[in-house]
Amino acid sequence: MRPDASFLVWLDACALDRRVGGIQKFFVDQAGVNLYDGRVYGPGGEGFIRLNVGCPRPLLRQGLERMSNALASL
Repeated sequence: MRPDASFLVWLDACALDRRVGGIQKFFVDQAGVNLYDGRVYGPGGEGFIRLNVGCPRPLLRQGLERMSNALASL
């Protein structure tokens, strides 16, 4: 049986990467959230981030809110 979904989300952050000069560092420094930079997964991963959503919903919500606040501060 093929899975319908995964606990990993790929986000296109190309515009943000150009603006802040490093997506992963930006979210770690500004939001306290560690994401996976798409570059580590090979060519074509530049500008993308991988977010693991396999955690308790309140923790996910808190992380997303902190990411949103960091983006709003730009």
